[in-house]
Amino acid sequence: MAIFEVEDTGHGIAENETDKLFQYFSQTESGKQSKSGTGLGLAISQDYAKVLDGEITCSSSLSVGSTFKVRIKIKEGKAEIPKSKMDNRQVIGLSPDQIIPKILIAEDKEENRQLLVNILKPIGFDIRKAVDGKEAVEICKQWKPDLIWMDIRMPVMDGLEATRIIKASEQGKLTKIVAISAHALDEERKEIFDAGCDDFVGKPFKINELFEIMGKHLDLAYVYEEISAENEIKSLNTDVTLDLGPLGAELFAELSAAVDKTDATRIEEIAEQLKITEPALADSLHICARNFDYETIRIALQNETLRVVENPRNG
Repeated sequence: MAIFEVEDTGHGIAENETDKLFQYFSQTESGKQSKSGTGLGLAISQDYAKVLDGEITCSSSLSVGSTFKVRIKIKEGKAEIPKSKMDNRQVIGLSPDQIIPKILIAEDKEENRQLLVNILKPIGFDIRKAVDGKEAVEICKQWKPDLIWMDIRMPVMDGLEATRIIKASEQGKLTKIVAISAHALDEERKEIFDAGCDDFVGKPFKINELFEIMGKHLDLAYVYEEISAENEIKSLNTDVTLDLGPLGAELFAELSAAVDKTDATRIEEIAEQLKITEPALADSLHICARNFDYETIRIALQNETLRVVENPRNG
């Protein structure tokens, strides 16, 4: 049995409302005040926990915060080389002699937009961003993107309405639209495709899934990183230990800023700078960046800061 907890410092939940937490389309008063969410996240999470013979429970205090405890049954796994090495290789660029595809990211949450930018821009795609469906429609008229990553739930104009408008134009019929949603029940999937979307990906997604979908709809060919069988197993291991002692003050500050911005590309660049002098640290940073494991780096940064404070002469 595995047990882990997630704690926040939000508005908190009244005791007489805790029974609403795991009911579909139900929100507590604090949830209504935040004006976000649909009352689905915890209900879906509880269903997933039950599938794993577990459950999610909550304890909360008003004006203090809430603690969610998850209990599930799991077994310790072993890292193995995937049967298809091609699927596990990292895409590092577009094959030459291709027209650079224009990709529009329509997503209202800044962190989600930036995540997609960090994944796609280093590969060579021409990227633009929209914060809602209305802006996506306007950009499409002028810029004519080849493919749109369209979040379904957005303010002002949602992704479904934006898709209908775009697909109603002659140019829009040529634009591939891939819906992104964390709540895609069967009924919503039907609505997504009825609106005119060409494909769908659920949140959270796998990075290679994005490249596979774009490759299919835009007929793309990629350049892949060549890695040995030994490094392939190593790249699957996210349980890495980081000793940031060898970092100078400048790189330490840059790494800290990159983690705050969830900038995987910059973390990769810092790792490249350390490849010759600190190969073990460089490898570990590469693994964290490729798995978007910012928390491991953040903990290492905190530990190194404490070490310097406690031992200033050795810092």
